[in-house]
Amino acid sequence: MTAETDYVETIKRQRSAREEKLLASSLNWFSLVGLFPLQDGENTIGKGPQFRINLSAIPAGVCASFLVRENGVYLATEDALFQVNGQTPSETPLRQDVAGEPDLIEAGSLAMRVVLRNNQPYLRVWDREAQALKDFAGLHYFPVDPNYRIAAAYQPFETPRSIRIMDAIGGEHESLFPGQVCFTLHGVACSLVAEEEDDGLLFNFTDLTRSDTTYPGGRYLLADYSREDVVILDFNLARNWPCAYTAFATCPLPPVENHLKIRIEAGEMRYHD
Repeated sequence: MTAETDYVETIKRQRSAREEKLLASSLNWFSLVGLFPLQDGENTIGKGPQFRINLSAIPAGVCASFLVRENGVYLATEDALFQVNGQTPSETPLRQDVAGEPDLIEAGSLAMRVVLRNNQPYLRVWDREAQALKDFAGLHYFPVDPNYRIAAAYQPFETPRSIRIMDAIGGEHESLFPGQVCFTLHGVACSLVAEEEDDGLLFNFTDLTRSDTTYPGGRYLLADYSREDVVILDFNLARNWPCAYTAFATCPLPPVENHLKIRIEAGEMRYHD
């Protein structure tokens, strides 16, 4: 086996492992069926237009309410179909995702959690019987091309830059960027600002393929920290944000500094036509 063949097989294995991880839980991006902002006071949920949160998978006549109060969000219901962590709902606030593992609310095939985004509570809803999950037939990729594995020069900023990042639901937050990478591809000088991510760097970017073959909202690439001022960028491992799979995700949008003026025909392609 040649070095190039071995490299191609390695990338394919990493792609397959990521796909398995995405589907490891039935509560995934493909079974997500709703993201509902919860307003102060009562938010009714059931089947029909009379409910603020209208979900067709809930049996007719079954209903509940999510009550948003100053000290948290509560679930109020007399229907046994609704359970919290497998138990009858209590009179305590629901744990949200900012407090660690959020409470799991279930009603038939539906599963729900309260998540906090931009200081606003939302109800995130999955359906284990979602058609999109049943129709899943794999992610789409460009052919593996070793030429898109690039050794880029890393330039740390004197002090990390705070850049305002927008998200897919109209929110924004400040994020720290410790440096940038510079490289040349297709004869074009390029640069990307790097965001800190666990034990490495994250590059949230768009390129000209967004107009026809990749997700318009951008992709991201993970890389190890700089060694001797070099960062390896392997665009064959570029990934879609969850927003590429569902309208109910809250992904960050790429900063303007990371809008590349070239085509990166490597990594993950559009999921939806």
